[in-house]
Amino acid sequence: MIGVIAQRLVRSLCPDCRTAYKPGMEELTMLGLKPDAKDIEIYKATGCNLCGNRGYSGRLAILEIMAINEDIRRLTLQRPNSDQVNEIALAGGMKTMRDHAIEKILAGQTTYDEARRRVFFEEDI
Repeated sequence: MIGVIAQRLVRSLCPDCRTAYKPGMEELTMLGLKPDAKDIEIYKATGCNLCGNRGYSGRLAILEIMAINEDIRRLTLQRPNSDQVNEIALAGGMKTMRDHAIEKILAGQTTYDEARRRVFFEEDI
C-alpha cells in the first residue's frame, strides 16, 4: 500500500451566480481566520437560469490523502489507535479533509454551509 484516500462530495457553486459576502465571526473562526480579516470574502449560492435556480452546478471532491511513509509503515506494525496514526500522518505533511474544504471555500468553489454540512465534524463546530 502506498497511500490512503478519503473523500466527501460537496456541491460546487455555480460560477455565474455565486454571490460574495463578508463572513461572520462563526465562519471566520471555523475557517481558522482572525476576526479582523477584513479583506476576506466567501460565496453563497444564489440561483440563475444556467443552474436551474439552485445556485450549484455539479459536485466537487474534498480529499484527505495519507501517503504511507516509513513512519506510518512502522507504526502499523504496533497496532496503533487512529489518533496515533493521524498524529504521524499530520507530521508527515498530510492535508486534512477540513483543510481542503477550507481551501475550496476560500477559492469560491463551494459554500461554508455546504462544507459544514458534509465535511466538518461535530468536534470542529
